[in-house]
Formats: sequence, structure tokens, C-alpha cells
Amino acid sequence: MYFARVSKHYLRLVKNEPCVSDSSRQDLQHPIIIDSGANYYMFQDKKFFTTLSLANGKVILGDGKTSLPILGVGTVTCIIGGHELQIENVHYVPTLSESIYSLFLHIQLPDHSVRSCFESGLFLQFPTFETKAIVGQNDLYLDATPLRSIPDSNDASRVTDCSPSVS
Repeated sequence: MYFARVSKHYLRLVKNEPCVSDSSRQDLQHPIIIDSGANYYMFQDKKFFTTLSLANGKVILGDGKTSLPILGVGTVTCIIGGHELQIENVHYVPTLSESIYSLFLHIQLPDHSVRSCFESGLFLQFPTFETKAIVGQNDLYLDATPLRSIPDSNDASRVTDCSPSVS
């Protein structure tokens, strides 16, 4: 397998031989798709949000036809590979089938990038760590776990930095 640039910021997973992946989304407790075409970070699991403000609107999916309601916007805090990561301005879209991490937004942040090689795979680089993307049957995934959930009072008063920190 290797990764090929298709156009602008889109990446496509190209298989050079039949391959059975060791990982699939069913193997992950909280699968998060790494999507190079997504314009927003969108999470469907409220457990990831440490702040959340009510919002309304709709997000149009990649097929250009399907729209899903946005119920909030907030900060997601999760653990990836033993490292704490905070992501701001995440849309809460509970009707998504899987959460989406925008690779398009990732590469626009300072000290964030993508590294790949034929032998090792694809790595997402953050200012203080990097993590390997998990190759599923048809998608690339991050395996993250929620750090903590928002309090029952839906307290959205905390402001967090989107840069990751080492736990």
C-alpha cells in the first residue's frame, strides 16, 4: 500500500496488491476517520467533548446530498498514543456513523504535518508527538480515547488551546 496525492489536499489510499488489513474499525473502541476532504472536525460521541456550546446548522457530507444536523461546537480532549490532544471548534454531529478528524485542517496548523513512507505508513505529526495512522479496510483511522466528558451542567466556559500537550 502507499499514499498518493490526488488533487490539492486530498489523499487516496492506493493498494498495489490484495491486502487484508490487521486493523478495522471494529477493532477500535473509538474509531475516528482521518479525512483529507473534511472541512471541519466532526465528532459524533459526546464523551470526547470537554466544552460544548449549543449550535445549529447542518453539515453536508462528501456525497453533496446528505446533510446532518450540527447540535453543538466545542473542544474535544482525547488521548492518542499516550499523549493528550485538544482540538478546538469541533462540530458535534451525533448522527454521523463515525467521528471525523480533518486532515485538511490538521496541516494548516503550526507545527502540524503529515509524514509517510512506503515501508512504515502514514504518520500525523503534532508539535510534541506523532502518531501512526491505522489502515483499515477502506479508510485511515486514529485510535483515540476520551480524556473526560463535559460536566452535566454543560459548562462551556473553559477555553482551551488546540495545541497538544504531553501527559
